[in-house]
Amino acid sequence: MRSLVAIGLMAMLCTSLHAKPQAGVDLARLSGWDIVLGASAIPSEQYAAEEFQRLFKQASGIRLPI
Repeated sequence: MRSLVAIGLMAMLCTSLHAKPQAGVDLARLSGWDIVLGASAIPSEQYAAEEFQRLFKQASGIRLPI
């Protein structure tokens, strides 16, 4: 049983060492996007959309319309 666990851990370690790093998201490519909110959105959903809009603008300088 211990050897099976050791083999599994070694396989996970080797797999993670060979993984390619992620390049990330280019926020400038999202400049034409909209934040979509349903017509019957509850107040907390409206607040979440506004908060996302504010934080996204703070992070990227781009104000997405709701």
